Amino acid sequence: MKRSIVNVINIIFTLIAGIGFIIGISFLTILFIRNAPESTQYVSSKKLLGEKNVLYIGSYDAGYSVVNWQLEGINEIFIPNKVTLSIDYMDMRYFDTPENENNFYNSISYKLKTGKKIDAIIIGDDPALSFAIKYRNELFDNIPLFFMGINDVFYAREVAKDPLITGVAEKFYIVDTLNTAFELNPKATKIAALYDGTLTGIGLKQQLLLAKNAFPEKKLIELNASSIPLEELKRNLSEFGDDTVFIYLNLNEDSEGNIYNLAKATDFVTKYVKNIPIFTVGPVGIGNGFLGGKIYNYKESGIFIAKQVVDVLKNGKDVSSISFKDSFDGNYFFDWNVFNKFGLDKNKIPEDVSFLNSPTKYWELYFEVLKPFIIISISILLLLLVAFYNFIMVRKNEILLSIRNSEIDEKNKTLHDNEAKFRYMSERDYLTSIPNRMSAIVQIKSNVKKNIPMSILLLDIDNFKNINDYYTHSCGDFVLQDFSRRLELITSKMDAFVARYGGDEFLLIYQGKYLSEDSEDLATIKYIMNQPIFYENLKLDVTASCGIAHFTPGLTFDEIVSNADIAMYEAKRLGKNRRVFYDSEMKSRIIEKNRISEILEEKCKNKEFTVLYQPQVDCLTGKIRSYEALVRIENLTISPAKFIPIAEEGGFITKVGRIVTEKVIMQMAQWRDKGLPMKKIAINYSNGQLVDSEYVKYLKALLDKYQIPPEFVEVEITESLFLDNDILSKRLFNSLNEIGVRLALDDFGTGYSSLSYLTYLPVKKVKIDKSLVDNYLIEGKDSFIKNIVRLVHDLGLELTVEGVEQKWQYDKLKKLHCDFIQGYYFSKPITASEVEKNYLS
Repeated sequence: MKRSIVNVINIIFTLIAGIGFIIGISFLTILFIRNAPESTQYVSSKKLLGEKNVLYIGSYDAGYSVVNWQLEGINEIFIPNKVTLSIDYMDMRYFDTPENENNFYNSISYKLKTGKKIDAIIIGDDPALSFAIKYRNELFDNIPLFFMGINDVFYAREVAKDPLITGVAEKFYIVDTLNTAFELNPKATKIAALYDGTLTGIGLKQQLLLAKNAFPEKKLIELNASSIPLEELKRNLSEFGDDTVFIYLNLNEDSEGNIYNLAKATDFVTKYVKNIPIFTVGPVGIGNGFLGGKIYNYKESGIFIAKQVVDVLKNGKDVSSISFKDSFDGNYFFDWNVFNKFGLDKNKIPEDVSFLNSPTKYWELYFEVLKPFIIISISILLLLLVAFYNFIMVRKNEILLSIRNSEIDEKNKTLHDNEAKFRYMSERDYLTSIPNRMSAIVQIKSNVKKNIPMSILLLDIDNFKNINDYYTHSCGDFVLQDFSRRLELITSKMDAFVARYGGDEFLLIYQGKYLSEDSEDLATIKYIMNQPIFYENLKLDVTASCGIAHFTPGLTFDEIVSNADIAMYEAKRLGKNRRVFYDSEMKSRIIEKNRISEILEEKCKNKEFTVLYQPQVDCLTGKIRSYEALVRIENLTISPAKFIPIAEEGGFITKVGRIVTEKVIMQMAQWRDKGLPMKKIAINYSNGQLVDSEYVKYLKALLDKYQIPPEFVEVEITESLFLDNDILSKRLFNSLNEIGVRLALDDFGTGYSSLSYLTYLPVKKVKIDKSLVDNYLIEGKDSFIKNIVRLVHDLGLELTVEGVEQKWQYDKLKKLHCDFIQGYYFSKPITASEVEKNYLS
């Protein structure tokens, strides 16, 4: 009976394939004109209301190429719109366990409670969406959720019914890819699809079943790697022939619990599927053995979601008015070498295919179309072979089914063995093999419960991002592994427990007693951690900042870890590569910093800043030649030395800089309109303003609006600006020079000041810091100041001396031929109304 059914199916497939050949040959003579999708440029329709904070929750990790494409699209919109993006990864590709989900829940919960206010959430891929919906009321109540990259379209469409949730699904172009596959192999009668049982795999399976409706005459062979025994899966893959179109959907895990990254999955499939090309609907394996297919545009989905977020956060758009979107158009990608390996017909592929590894231009890919009667003759012969092969496969599957029953016992034994392996993996960090964050939490809580004395050391590798950026992520991984080995060496020398706490952070639990600043154990830890790291031919002097907190009875787990974290950030603030013990004043400073940050946020929103003007006096005549604009917080007595660094760190400095610039230009215009003579005003420019790429354009617009000549405006910079940001600072200098605004080098004589800078920096004025006046403008040392004056003048520059408070200082600087004087001897910073009186002098 079964054989009769197979024969009937083979006859039907043969007839359909013959008709398909004839139709295909006819269509090969017609050129399809494809219009490129209309591009749109996003422009925010409303004025920006200030910085917004968005959290991206990724299902996997930063090494997943799809994530990088999505983030590239998001940042393309967020960066110019001043939206801050924070990123957290669930790492569900390697740790799809309840423990990992619980750890991630604790981490996100802590950050949401203690960090900045999150204005919106972006969800990446199915596991993260499932997590967000599960804990919606606990973590993200009343926060707009925007999802992307969701394979389970049905679930995504259902979730999007919530008025605070919307997004875009990740459509896999299975139908388009299969259409092309059948064009290339019209005699194929079966579709074999490989996927797994993860959330992503389940979503892909649903899309596969929908796509199958477009090919009712084709037999679908589903290969769920999570349920088929590994050896059987290998046999199945190796036995596919020309009657089958093989399509790879995903492979994150197999039935034996093996976890596959993208490279491992590619190697596995290409090893066993050798006789036919491998089609794919994702950016996996193309160029490494897979033929290719139509690929979803991940970057475009990131841009789409980012625009939605900006519309909601910046423009006040209602989330419920944004419709769920289930797809974006994709593009075809094929591997030239694989295409030629299987002798595929280049005339049967879409016109917009992009080839990898192509040695020639696109138009040279087309082969001469075979004569219709040759194609039909060969197809009839091949289809007869396919029919016979199908009969053999049916018999073979019957045998395999009987064998599978006998393999169940063996599989149960394997699952039992894997349970122990998984338990070990859940307690260890996958990269360094030392205990992970969860293990550290368990250890600390156990010690707290037993009131065991201990010191918690939280170590963070300094400038670790630079290691990844400049020496590759492989070097970064090596550094993390080397740090882990050192920490394990420490545990062999003293009673301690070590764990990788996350990213480039490590946690050392010093147990049984407390560390002190002069203890031998702390000296040993310092020595071991400061040894250089040798990676290939590189010697890396890698350092770490360390915060140390003691556990005393009465402290909770959260308090002891928080104290260590505060001390670690204090070590970073003091210059890195330090070991800092926690004290209560640190927490007070953080509270004070948070208070000032809140004040700055409110003041920036209402532009509540006052500008004072300190005169700059001509040293020869004693007349006021110009002013320096100095910012103060309106109605408050917070020192600029305190609030400026906080504004820089918190990202408020760009807003403050624009507010001060606008107030200064407006004030200059008011003085001019009152008939007062124009005098130059110097505006300070902070390092943190470099991220404001549109500042110079903003300044130029103000000058044009109020008709202020640019030569009456001077921008003061410090040396650290061009030392730390060479490319951005050069761009700033060139832009200011183009609009005619002069540069002055402020605070000369501090930090790494060198006269050699003055030979290539486009500054017109140098300002000597008050510290040089105090230390060198005295008998026996004033030749130092004299030499600076001479060298500055030799370079054709002007010189201003700050901090002049005594008449004798003025007399001596006048004798040394300084150009300008600034300080309390002449005047403290004064208000705009007081400046008007000085204009009469």
